[in-house]
Amino acid sequence: MRSPCASCVSPGVVKVLIEPLSNQLAKGQLDFIAECLHGQESGVMATVFKVSGEIIAKVASRLFLKPDGTVISNIEDELLVQQILVDVQQVLNQGESRVKSYILPSGIAGVFLEVIHPIVPLVVFGAGHDAIPVVNLAKHQGWHVTVVDNRPGYITFERFPNADQIIFSEPQTIQNHLDLNSRTVAIVMTHRYESDLALLRTLLPSSVSYIGILGPKSRTQRLLQDLKSEGFLPKDTQLQRLYAPVGLDIGADSPEAIALSIVAEIQAVLANRSGGMLRARFGSIHGEEITCLMSV
Repeated sequence: MRSPCASCVSPGVVKVLIEPLSNQLAKGQLDFIAECLHGQESGVMATVFKVSGEIIAKVASRLFLKPDGTVISNIEDELLVQQILVDVQQVLNQGESRVKSYILPSGIAGVFLEVIHPIVPLVVFGAGHDAIPVVNLAKHQGWHVTVVDNRPGYITFERFPNADQIIFSEPQTIQNHLDLNSRTVAIVMTHRYESDLALLRTLLPSSVSYIGILGPKSRTQRLLQDLKSEGFLPKDTQLQRLYAPVGLDIGADSPEAIALSIVAEIQAVLANRSGGMLRARFGSIHGEEITCLMSV
C-alpha cells in the first residue's frame, strides 16, 4: 500500500489518503520519479486526493509533467486538466510543492502538485580530515557526493566510505572529470592557496550554482585579487554564487559543527531561504500549505 498524500488541512490535523498500488501504476510513478531524480531537470506530479460534487476525476488519478515537457495524465476531467497544467508550470518555475483546490462547475477537486527535484550533486574539493563530516552529513541529506583531490593517500573510499564518487585530479583539470552544471554545488576546502586559486579559475566561469570557500574572508579577497591581476575579472553574477567564508554563523569550531554550518547554508540557498531562526519567521514554516508523500 502507498499513501500518496498527507494534507495538513489545519494545525494539528493530518488527513492521509491510502490507495492500493498495482505493479503497473507503481512502475509508472517510480519511473517518473527516477527520471527526475537522476536527470538534470525537475518534474511535477499532480495527484488528485479529494473530489466532491459530480466531478469526473477520480481520487489518486495523476498528471505528470516530465522534465522534457511531456505531459502524461489519467485524469478524466479535461477542464480540471487544463487548470492543473497552468499551475504545474508555475510550481515548476518556483520549485516548491503545494496543494491547490479547483472549483469547477461540476464540483471541487483537491490536488497535490509535487515538484520532484534532481538529486543535489555536491562536489567537495579537498580530502582533508575536515571534509569527512561534510561528506557524511551531505550524504544523509540524500545528495550525490563527489570528493576531488590530487593526493593519492587522501582520496580513498576507506577515508570517505559515504562518498558516491572519488576523483583523483589536479585542480587545473577538474573540468575533464566533472559535469559542472547549474545543479552542482561546490565546496572548496583544500587548505592550499594555489589549489584554491586554480579551482576558482574553473568554478567561477562555470554554471555551478553555489561555490563555498573555507577560510577567512580576507583570504578569499586575496584570491579574487590574484585572479584580477591575471586578467580574470569575475562578473557580479559569478560573485553572487560565491559564499565565503562558507557556512552559517552558528558558532562552529569543530569539524562536525563546521560541516553542519556548511550543509545548512547550502540547504538554505537551494531552498531560497535566509537560514535564520524559525521563531523570527511569520506564517507557515513551509510557506504555502504542502502535502507529503509517504509509504505505509
